[in-house]
Amino acid sequence: MFKKIEIWIVYLLLICFFLSFIFFGALARRQLLYGDKLEDSILKTISKASLFLIEIPANLKGFLSAENQWPLRVPNRFPNLKGGFSGEPLDFDSFLLLSRYNEDISQSLVELINLKNFNIVHTWNVDINKIFNEIIDNDTLGIWNRLMIDKNNSRFRYTAILDGKDGSLIFHGGSPLIKVDKNSNLVWYKDDVTYHHSIEEDADGNYWVGVNYYPFKTESEYVGDTYGQYGDNGIRKISKNGEVLYDKPLGEIFSENSLDYLFYSVGKERTFIKDPMHLNDIQPVMQDSKFWKKGDIFISVRNQSMVILYQPQTNQIKWIGTGKYHRQHDVDIISENEISVFNNNWKTFYSGALVDKSNEVIIYDFSKDKYSKFFNDSMIKNKVKTPEEGSAEILPDKSMFVEETEYGRLLFFGSDGSLRWKYLNRSSSGEVSLVTWSRILYKDNDIAKVNRFLKIKNGNK
Repeated sequence: MFKKIEIWIVYLLLICFFLSFIFFGALARRQLLYGDKLEDSILKTISKASLFLIEIPANLKGFLSAENQWPLRVPNRFPNLKGGFSGEPLDFDSFLLLSRYNEDISQSLVELINLKNFNIVHTWNVDINKIFNEIIDNDTLGIWNRLMIDKNNSRFRYTAILDGKDGSLIFHGGSPLIKVDKNSNLVWYKDDVTYHHSIEEDADGNYWVGVNYYPFKTESEYVGDTYGQYGDNGIRKISKNGEVLYDKPLGEIFSENSLDYLFYSVGKERTFIKDPMHLNDIQPVMQDSKFWKKGDIFISVRNQSMVILYQPQTNQIKWIGTGKYHRQHDVDIISENEISVFNNNWKTFYSGALVDKSNEVIIYDFSKDKYSKFFNDSMIKNKVKTPEEGSAEILPDKSMFVEETEYGRLLFFGSDGSLRWKYLNRSSSGEVSLVTWSRILYKDNDIAKVNRFLKIKNGNK
């Protein structure tokens, strides 16, 4: 029935098959390394086709899962920890602005929680689909083509800040910047760029937030002109009414301060780095001190493991901090001469990328030019180790609030380093989901803002 095949033919076919694999891989590598720099030819076309084919498994995996997007359900690292709050409420006026994914309703929301009793006093649940479908121009420069796929009601994550005394909220989700009222109705939106990471209020009541530009602000000969090819980060100041008051690409800031070598020379030779900066926090300076001036801003640049002090008025980088943190997030000013930095401590080793022991909170004292760790034993004991994102807020009495973003957990440590309370974002089915850039509100102006809002909410003027 079957004819015999000479063994030498089988060997020849195997050799040809093996050589074709080598040739195929060489073409794909050629396209990966040189890309659009290659001259148009049939070989370039074949190279692009080769790269496309070898990326099919990864692209298919991304299409069928959420791993190429923000993960909403996270690992259950603490199976014995119940959901919600456990521990002692605080004995001083304080609130939590909690942004979380609610697995029970399959979407994110923002809750205002009284930390003296852990009661939810208000919830914002915005109809994201309505805003994006009816208002946002999905064709604007091509940047919103996937908005309803990646950022719909079931995928959206809030990074939010309480605005004013009337319960309005300003937020984004790696998306347009949006303001809603206390009833979650739209007030205004900005959809000219992608807004991302932290939103922080300055001394004049305006807001600093990170942006990604497209078309790129950086010249195309350096970074190309294809959407998604480059992370063209910038800093932007927005008024309460949504007006752009200041806008500056981070690449320009680095270049004009003779630091562009940091992101054009990293990585392997001839390998283009798509996200050399990764801005993730802008912290405004609220008042003058010996080491900074009101109007200055601290900027966290994750992929350089760097924090800078920048003066927008003069376009001057006044200080650079690096070497003591790895892929950090969330820089805060904690005194007239100190800042704190949430150090993810996420390092890439031979075995892969992982958190080295635990996250850390690093304090830098400008007056002593000295770094130190804050509550390091408490962080290790409680196994705080989110690889990405995360934040920490040190209060005046030296207590500390921590968000472990990628494991859906919040912690509050007393001034002695002991754990006072914890929160886990666990659903009724037992699944654990993300929390995102949550805020503890305790300062006098924050408490006054919340109390005024609650009076309005309850019908009292």
